[in-house]
Amino acid sequence: MTIAQINTLASERGYSISGNKTQLIARFLDNQGGS
Repeated sequence: MTIAQINTLASERGYSISGNKTQLIARFLDNQGGS
């Protein structure tokens, strides 16, 4: 999954794309149940 795809899905969940991308991805993956 690309950063753009993660940002799109994250924005749909109400996350700020302008935030720390590492934290954003970590939260996204955590919401999906990890790896």
